Amino acid sequence: MRVYFLGAGASKSIYPGLPTATELTLSHLLDYEHGRAPRNEIMSLKQFVESRNPQLLALPVEEVLHCFEGHEDQYRWFRICLVRRLWVDDTEDT
Repeated sequence: MRVYFLGAGASKSIYPGLPTATELTLSHLLDYEHGRAPRNEIMSLKQFVESRNPQLLALPVEEVLHCFEGHEDQYRWFRICLVRRLWVDDTEDT
């Protein structure tokens, strides 16, 4: 497995499907079409956030982390959705 850390411009030029920090809102993260997380967990997370404050969906991911405090199951699925959304398959032979 290879791990790369790139700036937003470089990331977009190499892999256009990756969101920049400002594009990665909670709504974008929980959009099933953009991720690989199981649909049931995405719907559960979306309902959890909407029950707390629907406006959180429009905020960047780093601004909504506080809503998961004390809710370990939802926080776990949030992290899974985030990793799966940012995962890029290695297309090179290793």
